[in-house]
Amino acid sequence: MQPRRTLRPSIHRYPRKHPADHSPDTLGPLCDAANDAAKREVAQWFLFLLVMLVLFTLVGGTSHRMLFLEEPIKVPVLEVNLPLLGFYWVAPAVFLLMHFYVLAQVRELARKVTAYLTAAERDANGNTAAFLAHRHRLDIFPVVGMLANQRLGQPGIAMAAMVLSTLAIMPLLLLVFIQVQFLPYHDVATTWWHRTAIALDLGLLWWLWPRSQSGARWRRWTLRAVGGVMTGFVVAFAFTLALIPEEFLETQADKTMPVAAITREFLFNGPLDEVSRQRTSIFTRSLVLPDENFLTAEEQKKLSELGDKAPETGFRTRVLRGRNLRYAILDRADLRYADLTGANLSDAAMINVKLTRARLDSAKMQGASLTEAQMQGATLLGVDGWRLHGRDTATNFARLGVWFEQRLMREQ
Repeated sequence: MQPRRTLRPSIHRYPRKHPADHSPDTLGPLCDAANDAAKREVAQWFLFLLVMLVLFTLVGGTSHRMLFLEEPIKVPVLEVNLPLLGFYWVAPAVFLLMHFYVLAQVRELARKVTAYLTAAERDANGNTAAFLAHRHRLDIFPVVGMLANQRLGQPGIAMAAMVLSTLAIMPLLLLVFIQVQFLPYHDVATTWWHRTAIALDLGLLWWLWPRSQSGARWRRWTLRAVGGVMTGFVVAFAFTLALIPEEFLETQADKTMPVAAITREFLFNGPLDEVSRQRTSIFTRSLVLPDENFLTAEEQKKLSELGDKAPETGFRTRVLRGRNLRYAILDRADLRYADLTGANLSDAAMINVKLTRARLDSAKMQGASLTEAQMQGATLLGVDGWRLHGRDTATNFARLGVWFEQRLMREQ
């Protein structure tokens, strides 16, 4: 009894000849369908890359000053200014939809290319030259090349790297970049949306990424294992490292995973450079704006014109009511006549900051450093943590002319 022979997917290992199942007339429509889909996908691919490049530019151009002042984002081509919060909500949503559409089209393209290559393999009947001739009829789009190389059992590293980088790695990096760039703003709802977008994009990649059934099984499982490890790294970064200071996830992660706290300190909470007063870490979770002048030339001119009458007119330079500015570095910043009512300035570094005539009513200032702060005429009605002047003796509120209502003084 002769041993049973097993058919292999590679054309180089067919053990015996058999009649061709597909004629050239049958292969032609399959090839045309695959090439038509590839041509459509090329245009969508270039548009996707363009949008991704624009978003990288816009997000990378979002400075800490823009986050602090909530300056709008100017979108090129459309020539519109989107509100800062609106942009950081809309941009991930639009990008997710585009990525979903592109991946869905890539999956459909992969189905058509696989159908053609299967038919071409059978038509070649074990003839390598004939199969290669059929393969060269396909479009040169990188996705097509990657699938064809997988079918041939060839590595095709360059093609695979191009496809993976543009359709998987860079999209995920963009969404993570969006989360990291916006993190110092300290808006929990928006940051959770960014984390959700990252999780959804990972789901899209696992769902829609074209899977090859050819090649060695160990190679396929190795690639999936690598994909699983990379997914774990992205999820860990988004949900345990890139966190708003003292939010719920941080307290829970630090209790269960002490290594997360150590890694977070290294990546986000590096010490300040003594010269530049900037963090030495790769990222930061708080606004770093030392020596910033937040008064425009027009505001300075108006202040000089009003003189001592400015407080009576209710003049304000910047309105930062209710903002979360925890751990912000505002040393020597000019915030005269700013409205910081209800702002959270806990643990903020505000050495020699100019807060003349600023409104700090109901602000939270526990642990804030106000050494040599200029606060003449500033109001601190109902401030939570107003006793910090006893902890920071370098700031003499009486000398600076800060006044409190009688009801606040009774709370002392």
